[in-house]
Amino acid sequence: MDQERSRIAADLNGLLDGEVRCDDLFLQLYSSDASIHEIRPLGIVRPRHVGDVANTINYARENGLAVHSRGSGSNVIGGCLGKGLILDFSYDMRRIEVEADGTFVVQPGAVLASVNRELKRRGFVFGPDPATRSVATMGGVLALNLTGSHWARWSNWKR
Repeated sequence: MDQERSRIAADLNGLLDGEVRCDDLFLQLYSSDASIHEIRPLGIVRPRHVGDVANTINYARENGLAVHSRGSGSNVIGGCLGKGLILDFSYDMRRIEVEADGTFVVQPGAVLASVNRELKRRGFVFGPDPATRSVATMGGVLALNLTGSHWARWSNWKR
């Protein structure tokens, strides 16, 4: 591991509860997604909670590093790739909370199919329906506007 990555790992390990990886194997694993692109990041952060996300963002800002969010890596446009830090939400930030009034709160790493299974129990559905719904995470669904082929069935759009 080079000196810059060692420093980043040491700094972030002192700030976060989540996992920080800057070793060659992890960087290679996170250098691609379902697209044809390949970009090697400086480090991987698997935040455990919102505080870890905030601390990572602040650290990146203070050190001039880009931050790229990642869930399942199923998109085909390279949206979760970059040379800075990768924030991988798919490990610890997957909680789904449905309130009695039908509102729901999900963390960005929650898988769309899991969200809809929870909602179905209460008679609800979240409309976007991409082909990758069984692996696509909510952060990516919202960030990339993944609607899928059934969006008109569930939307409020009327002719």
